[in-house]
Amino acid sequence: MSKSQKQLAEIKHRRAHRFLTKNFPGCEVVYDGVEGLDHKIIFNDKTTWLETKSCKKIILAGLDKKRMAESDEPRIFNHLKSGQFKFEGQHFYPYKVSQHQDLVDLHGWYTFVVGNNMDIFGIQAEKLDKIICGDWKQKRVVWGNVLQYCYPDWLKALKMQVYEI
Repeated sequence: MSKSQKQLAEIKHRRAHRFLTKNFPGCEVVYDGVEGLDHKIIFNDKTTWLETKSCKKIILAGLDKKRMAESDEPRIFNHLKSGQFKFEGQHFYPYKVSQHQDLVDLHGWYTFVVGNNMDIFGIQAEKLDKIICGDWKQKRVVWGNVLQYCYPDWLKALKMQVYEI
């Protein structure tokens, strides 16, 4: 029997929770489910909120050797899979403020779980808001555009915020 999208998202959210619990010793890591803001990390009475988003497949990029054999110039291929990330969904829910705006106001983070191998990327909601959203004209963004702005050392930056290093 095939699992629904919500069940698959729940599995990935629980994996993200285990990952966060393992990487934040001395903290209380709480998973609130797939509705609302998903995770919170509590350290010394300070809470850091995280929203986890997931997509089915990883983004592939690299040198297109077949096309390079036909030409002297390097060719890069990009396969942006699994659609778009939706920032603005408040018209679907009875909220006055969007979930994204809540996360920005709380200095929270997005964590992105890509594929089934637990590839996790992260970025501060404020940074993503400034880079991509600006004045909210752009309400949906291709996954590849979101992930290209994620910190390579996002976990270190998140730890610095949580532990106030």
